Amino acid sequence: MESGKKIRSCVRCGKCCERGGPALHSEDRIFLQKGTLKPIHLFTLRAGELAFDPLEERLLELSHDMIKVKSRDGSSSCTFYDADQHACGIYENRPLECRALKCWDTKDVEDLFMQDLLSRLDLCPKDSAVAGLISAYERSFSPGRIYGLISETVSEEGTQQSNPAIEQMISTDAAFRRKVVETMGLKETELEFFFGRPVVSIIEHIRTLMDHR
Repeated sequence: MESGKKIRSCVRCGKCCERGGPALHSEDRIFLQKGTLKPIHLFTLRAGELAFDPLEERLLELSHDMIKVKSRDGSSSCTFYDADQHACGIYENRPLECRALKCWDTKDVEDLFMQDLLSRLDLCPKDSAVAGLISAYERSFSPGRIYGLISETVSEEGTQQSNPAIEQMISTDAAFRRKVVETMGLKETELEFFFGRPVVSIIEHIRTLMDHR
């Protein structure tokens, strides 16, 4: 590429794919139906969780589920990105955001932000056992409740104190997830799709944010 020449097409540099996987929209349901995307490839940020808004460069509280494609372990790269080949492993069946993204003109993908997002209950039969478990989990481990307990541990000086209720919630969540694997036949690698990140991971994340304020 000539020096100073503006990019007007994809040169397969991989930078977009190295920044993480896309969020899924209703249009992407077909890829789960076809089996291109499976629960093991996905994780859910739940309503009430904090997520980064790339448009305003700030944290926002999600009003509903945001299902995203996982990153490879130990990196921020999308799980489907092949770094050696600079290629997408599911290119012909890539999600809507991937098809819309042009690094030289991000308007199309920006217009998709928080619009018509796919939710877990969109993908589970309404009266299924899994749908019931998801609803029960939200009642017991809602992000709002987690954040409320964390706020109670912060002293007036800004230091973090221990809270037995948090430790109990972490323990109960871990036991719930073990029980689901044992009794429902779900894989551990699918749990972050069906129930979101473990309570302990959410707490670690928010405490890290608080430490860097």
